[in-house]
Amino acid sequence: MADSIMPSPFGLTVLPQFQGDVYDLQRQQALAQALMQTALTPQMPLATGSGPYSIVPQYTVGQGLSQLGSALLAARLSGQVSPGLGTLGAAQWEALTGASPTTGD
Repeated sequence: MADSIMPSPFGLTVLPQFQGDVYDLQRQQALAQALMQTALTPQMPLATGSGPYSIVPQYTVGQGLSQLGSALLAARLSGQVSPGLGTLGAAQWEALTGASPTTGD
């Protein structure tokens, strides 16, 4: 049985039947981090043109809303990872002991 227990990227030890759940949680956390990084990166439009004539693009409301949407989605995804890890731990406890972790039955 000890040979089948595998370490996870979260630093946890995970039973093989739950390894897919850990990968899903890891993917969700990586997506949340990428979205948050995008949301926190300021949009810097570059001036274009040639010679003494340059055109500076204007900021738009859509850019701000896009960044805000990315930040909200990142926060939501990140908030789902912790309960997901708790559920995973409870499922593993039940698989190992046959008892519910909350009731002990």
